[in-house]
Amino acid sequence: MRGFIVLLSLMLVVEGCASSGTAASAPGTTRSTATRRTNVITAAELAEHPNLASAEDAIRQLRPQWPTRVDVGGQTYPLTIFMNNNEFGGYASLSQITARTIAEIRYLTQSEAQMKWSSRYRDVIQVITK
Repeated sequence: MRGFIVLLSLMLVVEGCASSGTAASAPGTTRSTATRRTNVITAAELAEHPNLASAEDAIRQLRPQWPTRVDVGGQTYPLTIFMNNNEFGGYASLSQITARTIAEIRYLTQSEAQMKWSSRYRDVIQVITK
């Protein structure tokens, strides 16, 4: 009898885990909200905010915690902007990129930026166009 109760309890636990689903299938969430990351702004997320005119507007409203400058060892460095894989300018250049042309905006830390481009870069915002 005791073995039966243990087996039944185990089956209930397994069944509960199997039927819980994923975050994307939970009530009240969509795939876009379940997979939203703090270092990326996707085209789907931009589409949810049609009032955004530029990449700068998108970052200011959707990721206000992203820095505009980088402080390293008491020195302040400008944040570098890349359009696709080409250096585009400083933070102010984001106002020149219209939101409807954007596929994705990524914030890359110093180590990510250095691995991708070179050791001369600090933190980077990369705008990937459609």
